[in-house]
Amino acid sequence: MEHSPFLLRNLDYLGVELFAGRWRRQFEENGQWLLALDENRLLRTFRDKAGIASDVPVYPGWYGKNGATFGQYVTAMCKMYHITRDVRYKAKALRLLNGWAETLSEDGHPNYAGDSDCYPFDKLLTALLDADAYLGWTQALPLALKISLWAEKNFDVSVPRDGIETPALDAAGMMEWWTLPEMLVRAYERTGNQLYRKLACMWSYDYMWDKLAEGDENIGLRHAYSHANSLCSAAAMYKLTGEKHYLDAAIGGYNLIFEKHTYATGGFGPAETLFGEDGYLGDSVLAPDQLAAHSDFKPFWGGTPRDDVWGNCEISCCSWAVMKLTHYLLSFTGEAKYAEWAERMIFNCLGGQPPLTPEGEVLYYARYFVNGAIKNVRDRRMHSDGAQNKWQCCTGTFPQCTSEYYNLLYYQSENALYIAQYMPSRVRIDNLTFCVETEYPRKGDISIFTDAPEGGLEHTLLLRVPAFAKGHGEKLLINGSESPLSYNAQGWLQIRRRWQSGDCVQLHLPFSLRFEAIDKKHPDICALFYGPLVLAGNEFMLLQGDKTAPEQWIVQEDPEALVFRTLPGHDVKYDFLTDVFQPYMDIPRNQWYFLYNEVRT
Repeated sequence: MEHSPFLLRNLDYLGVELFAGRWRRQFEENGQWLLALDENRLLRTFRDKAGIASDVPVYPGWYGKNGATFGQYVTAMCKMYHITRDVRYKAKALRLLNGWAETLSEDGHPNYAGDSDCYPFDKLLTALLDADAYLGWTQALPLALKISLWAEKNFDVSVPRDGIETPALDAAGMMEWWTLPEMLVRAYERTGNQLYRKLACMWSYDYMWDKLAEGDENIGLRHAYSHANSLCSAAAMYKLTGEKHYLDAAIGGYNLIFEKHTYATGGFGPAETLFGEDGYLGDSVLAPDQLAAHSDFKPFWGGTPRDDVWGNCEISCCSWAVMKLTHYLLSFTGEAKYAEWAERMIFNCLGGQPPLTPEGEVLYYARYFVNGAIKNVRDRRMHSDGAQNKWQCCTGTFPQCTSEYYNLLYYQSENALYIAQYMPSRVRIDNLTFCVETEYPRKGDISIFTDAPEGGLEHTLLLRVPAFAKGHGEKLLINGSESPLSYNAQGWLQIRRRWQSGDCVQLHLPFSLRFEAIDKKHPDICALFYGPLVLAGNEFMLLQGDKTAPEQWIVQEDPEALVFRTLPGHDVKYDFLTDVFQPYMDIPRNQWYFLYNEVRT
């Protein structure tokens, strides 16, 4: 690489141990789900294309159309092996890769169902790079080059470069071409082969990146996940070239989407659409009888969306894009604020995911309607060709996301450790061990214990204080004594000392209730927070109360379960009715919830 812009480095999944709890359980559940997948059923679609007889049915739904998530499953297993050293993940990933390689055409066609489809190509290239990096598979890079040479010859470079998804773009197999540069840059980084550099530059998404770099928000309706993901490609191009224009685009996109186009959970994309007009988020969660303008809402593909796909977020894929973008911006800038969006999505999107089912069902959409939604993995849509909405892209990104927990917590620079997210965990770095014990995000107390070599070791520990707590009474204690707060220029709480075994750092983050309006057009459509957690109600109610002081009329009934109840007199119609709130992530599968509520002052 010609350019090395990193101020911080993540640990590439190594030296990190998650303790027992929700986050490790999700990781392990997804690992078991992957290990249970039938390899012959996964390979059937490739074998059919190659003319190789197979006597098992392919997995139905999205996977059966073109095997697009094959690369995502392999990538997740590569990382799970890297994290755990459980040889079952490595063995299964290699069996799948070898089985796929047997179907590869002489000209390098990857033999997915589409003749020239850049979406599964991108996932396959990612899987091969991960197999090289984490499994040491010697065939990975030669195969990556073979399919990339095929892509160079067959991808349609004449398609419009504005990111609008049209039937013609779909027919050309070029949907989501704007995400290609990220993995092409990574391939160039690993190999030095100029082909990858050439292809990365060829698929530069100048239309959107130029606008974002210049502060122009007039982008137009676009597909949500892939356009957030394209910001990772902009960041990769900055890493490749050192041209600040690309970094400005990635930062501009992060700021624009996080500040103006996200729900309270951090999720985004009603009907999978970004960059709607002012107020489109609030419009998306209202019922049709509340807002006639629903009939005028046009998603990125230009049609008329069904009622049940308006006020939603595509949980796993959107989280995956944000996690990757977080890595880039934290690494490039060192600024603590770029971990905020990921925190919201970890605790309020991924944290509330039910497990994947053996039938390939996933919570594809989380819905946020004021008239309620059910947390359910059943997707009632069907493609025009009869394919069900099962085995979707999110069945691949959910395992990737839970593997990423190991990569998002800690960063380092010379003689310094940064803690960006708080989960019960242990990290070993520079002959020091830091052990984080906490019930965060349910409680705001975080204890960090150290183990150091004899005589101690001088090192800097930097802690992220989330925006909801910073300047609102946070406290720092070192070995039981309160310590002054010292923030560095990048917003981290900084502790420099010679660490001894048994040292204890205690960080207290103050939790309180607060309302956040969905957007400026709908100031009364609000979500209720407690610290970092979004709370959901159990009833469809029109509430009244001081939105600036919810603690005056919403009381905590159960501190352990984080159950809150409105006092009588705050239902607009009936003064005896009360509403119960609890963390959205605690809502079980098949239960109704009301994440957004109308609250009048």
